[in-house]
Amino acid sequence: MWRLFAAVCALVAGTAAFLEQISSDCTCPGEIAAIKDELMKIRGNMSMSSSQAALISQLQANLTTLQQTVHNLSRVTHHPQAVAFTAQLTKSLSNIQEGQEVMFDKVITNVGHGYDNNTGNFTAPYNGTYIFFLTITSSDIHKASFRLVKNGHRILNVNSIPTTAHNHTIPETNTHVVTVNMHVGDKVWAVNQGGFDAHEGLTGNLLTSFSGHLLQPHFRSTSPTVV
Repeated sequence: MWRLFAAVCALVAGTAAFLEQISSDCTCPGEIAAIKDELMKIRGNMSMSSSQAALISQLQANLTTLQQTVHNLSRVTHHPQAVAFTAQLTKSLSNIQEGQEVMFDKVITNVGHGYDNNTGNFTAPYNGTYIFFLTITSSDIHKASFRLVKNGHRILNVNSIPTTAHNHTIPETNTHVVTVNMHVGDKVWAVNQGGFDAHEGLTGNLLTSFSGHLLQPHFRSTSPTVV
């Protein structure tokens, strides 16, 4: 049993080198699963002290973390990891209500297939740090106040207020940017704040857009505990 412990400890302690050497034909996931099965057998077939039981529990937790790490790194290493999108609004919108979402209907770029023009949502395909840009153009009459939200929580605000010059009202365009950490499945979308009035508007004609891309993938979110 202690030889097994030593083997697992060495595997956990050498995680960094182990991950750097991962390749498409890596057998690491199978080896980790086999060690986990062996630990389960030991725990079921042997009586042990509380400290030994605690050690096995910690080893099992470490192995679970390693499995997830290998899975995430394998996805990034052996599949296209570029993620980038730009979607634009073709038709102007008026009387936009507070909380109304915007669906940017013209997709210019959608590498990684994270953006859905049917919902206006971007869904992260990988763990990582992402950058998002929200550009809004007010109507020639009404102000606009919008935000980006991640899983329903605000991460960015942007306002546009039309200006008047020579007796003409001129729409205003503003862009704000934010970087945010994302996990697989996290969603980001644009929603109206309704900060000015109940009749806010946006100019379409590709003057209002939502863009983003993956800056840096995250291979793992936690580090295993060395025992």
